[in-house]
Amino acid sequence: EAILACDVIVIDLSRRDYCGSLIAAALEEVQSPDMNKRVISVSNVLTWGKTKRHPDDPDAVLTEEDYRRRKPWPTIKDAVTVEKSLIKMGKAPGVSAWCVCAGFLYHPGYGHFGMLLSNVWQGLPLWSLGAGKNYLPTIHLDDLVSILAEVVENPPRETHYILAMDESHNTQEEILTAIGTYLGTGDVQRKTMESAMLTPGFSMNLAETLQLDLNMQAGCIREMPIAWRYEGGIVDNIPQLVNEWKETHNIAPLKILLHAPPGAGKTFYGHQLADHYELPLLNPDQLVADGLAELERTIAGAESGSGPSAGGAFAADSEEMEAVRHQLFNHREAIKAHAGPGKYPAETVLHFLRAKLDTPNVRNQGYILDGYPTTVDEARELFADGGAREPVPLIAHPNPAIPADLNQSWMPDVVVAFDVKDSVIHSRIMAQPESALAGTRQTEDVLMKRLDEWRALNTDDNTILNWFDEMEIHPLIINLDSPTLRSTEVMQQLIKAIGVPHNFGPSREEIGKKRAALEEAARIEQARLAAEDVARQTEERVRQIKAQKEWTAKMKQVELQEEEVLEAHSAPLRQYLLHNVMPTLTQCLIEVCKVRPDDPVDYLADLLF
Repeated sequence: EAILACDVIVIDLSRRDYCGSLIAAALEEVQSPDMNKRVISVSNVLTWGKTKRHPDDPDAVLTEEDYRRRKPWPTIKDAVTVEKSLIKMGKAPGVSAWCVCAGFLYHPGYGHFGMLLSNVWQGLPLWSLGAGKNYLPTIHLDDLVSILAEVVENPPRETHYILAMDESHNTQEEILTAIGTYLGTGDVQRKTMESAMLTPGFSMNLAETLQLDLNMQAGCIREMPIAWRYEGGIVDNIPQLVNEWKETHNIAPLKILLHAPPGAGKTFYGHQLADHYELPLLNPDQLVADGLAELERTIAGAESGSGPSAGGAFAADSEEMEAVRHQLFNHREAIKAHAGPGKYPAETVLHFLRAKLDTPNVRNQGYILDGYPTTVDEARELFADGGAREPVPLIAHPNPAIPADLNQSWMPDVVVAFDVKDSVIHSRIMAQPESALAGTRQTEDVLMKRLDEWRALNTDDNTILNWFDEMEIHPLIINLDSPTLRSTEVMQQLIKAIGVPHNFGPSREEIGKKRAALEEAARIEQARLAAEDVARQTEERVRQIKAQKEWTAKMKQVELQEEEVLEAHSAPLRQYLLHNVMPTLTQCLIEVCKVRPDDPVDYLADLLF
């Protein structure tokens, strides 16, 4: 009743429920000449999913005049039935009806487009169904709303079927490549329906949309005075669409640089921050080691004819592979000749670090930069704009204080400086067991040398912190001198200053893995406690047995000592008895034996006394 009481009724037929058919049936029952109601149904291009091209001109576009021969996708036949019912109803007095067929809807917070962007943002591969040469009509949700508002305010009289789509005429491959190029590597995997169904995040509705091949041209809306937002479609407006998507979800790359002397604990806090903000931790030494290992794997794969480097442009005898070998050789030679501060030459570190900063994961998510650069010269080289990539990423909130010769998309948003005295660092290192420091750069002699080198490069007048401060990237100073300061307190300071994460939460798979890891950790902890309890009980039994044995041995020793003392005290008495009593007593007893008196005791007494 509430719906029928409205003068304008908009029915969403793309939801695939029974509401549209129920409303249409209710309108048909109460239809009368004096109703004066406007009904607008909104469907999508799946209602044209099985429509064949013109037999005489296969390249001809489909227009509103072709709506009578449209063939729907099997799963959306009910929507076409409702459309036909409404168009028929609109020809009678009392009800005016229009059917608006929208292209593939895209919007930062809506449906499959947002899902595609989030997948690429998180490093998941893009995939297309088939070769991707099929046409996908599209329209932004805001532009569709503008069209619907215009239909309500100024309904067209010439037609009751309206195609609502932009002017893009892009193929599936063009759309996916544009998304992948801007947010990722640009690679799009071709998949069959069978393999796509095994892909995480697969939905049949998305698969149905990607299989469409409809080269369509809107007509009626071209004469409407609407303010288009994205008339050129997804491909022409991908930078603006991505920024709109970022703002909708409040996500942005978060770039944090950690600056501290060696041994201050920046790597420890770097791992903590990386876990909290779900960002990659960029350690220069580790990046160089990983980069060299990747070059070796690339060469080995090409030479063995297996792996991703085999064949094509990466064939073992190709110019590209020769360049890879030359690059690896140069890095190895530079490392051998390196005698300055740091584990690797500055040129090698700079090469691999700049390459990492230009990867999709770091561009999208951000980074935790662990202890590099340490000088202004290193910072200028690292963040230098050596030629913008294509397409150029839009920066939502550019910093006018950053010079034009620096790549602003690489510059850190937050600079954290850990302030700690050398004596505190030395005390902490001395408190560590030697076995934990063996083979590292944290031994006392090596660390003191590294500290001296670092202090020489970072004086009060010549520090990289002043360079960032001049560009309005004000460093966050954290003092670590206090011996009672706990790491949790430091993390609380950092999180409070940096703010909330600007990233997607963990995926279902990550949540599952984390839950499984927590359960495994709880199981291990329970087993450890049980083992400790068993060990403690065993140790207690061993201790009790040992104590019992010791007590028994001591008691035997005491008895022996008592016997010795008693023996010593009784010796004079025995001597007296043996010399003075026993001879007389013996003679008397012999006499008693000879006589055999009736009362031996009295007789013996008489003899003795």
